[in-house]
This record gives sequence, C-alpha cells and structure tokens, in this order.
Amino acid sequence: MAEQKEDDFVGKRVNDVGKLAGWANRDILAMVAVFFMVTTGLLLYAYIKQNNDLNARITEEVRKQVNPAVDSKVSTALPKAVEDAVQPMKEGVEQGMQKLDTVLNKVINKE
Repeated sequence: MAEQKEDDFVGKRVNDVGKLAGWANRDILAMVAVFFMVTTGLLLYAYIKQNNDLNARITEEVRKQVNPAVDSKVSTALPKAVEDAVQPMKEGVEQGMQKLDTVLNKVINKE
C-alpha cells in the first residue's frame, strides 16, 4: 500500500515536470519571463544578504575602533568634568563646616 502511494507521488511529480516542459514548449516567452523573475529574485536575495553581512562587519569594526578612543577620552575628560561639577558642592560643604565650627566654638566657650 505504501509503495503505491509512493508511486503515485513520483508519478504526479513526473507529470508535473511533463506539464512544465509542455508549457515551456507552447509559450517560450512566458518561460523566459519566469526564468528571469526567478533569477532576479535570487540576485536580489543575494544582494540583500551581502549588504546585511557587510553592515554587520562595518558595525563590528567601528565598535572595535571607537571603544578604545572613547575609553581614552573618558579617562582624561571625565575626571576634570566631575571635578568641575563637584567644586561648588565642596565649597558649600566647607563653608557649612566653618559655620558649624564657629557655632561649636561659641557654644563650648560659653560653657
């Protein structure tokens, strides 16, 4: 029973190829058009795949080059920028500490 189904399947495929060959024989212009459409589709797929691969390689290479440059800039520029941003806070804390010392000295001296 399974052999008969397999034969039927193979027989159908052979008939399909025969129909395709007959169609190509009857209408060669349609066959050429289908061939060029399939070829164009394959070339378009190859172009898109190659473009994606190239973009991935470019991104990887840029990341390799940019990370060391960014790290060197960060290690030199960041401490100075942080120091500049923190400086007013340091001055405020120092002034507060001076006022606190003054108040404590007055309180201690009164006792």
